[in-house]
Amino acid sequence: PEPEPEPEPEPEPEPEPEPEPEPEPEPEGEKCPICGNVAEVGASICMVCSYSF
Repeated sequence: PEPEPEPEPEPEPEPEPEPEPEPEPEPEGEKCPICGNVAEVGASICMVCSYSF
């Protein structure tokens, strides 16, 4: 007689997805209207494109 086939194991339940971390708040400072870089507080020019604030 042939042996009975082993029953397939039940698939494990999917783990609960972890909640998304809160996005970090935008850094304080002036946002450059030309390139969108956020300059440091009190900066007079953009460090990326040299736009004068």
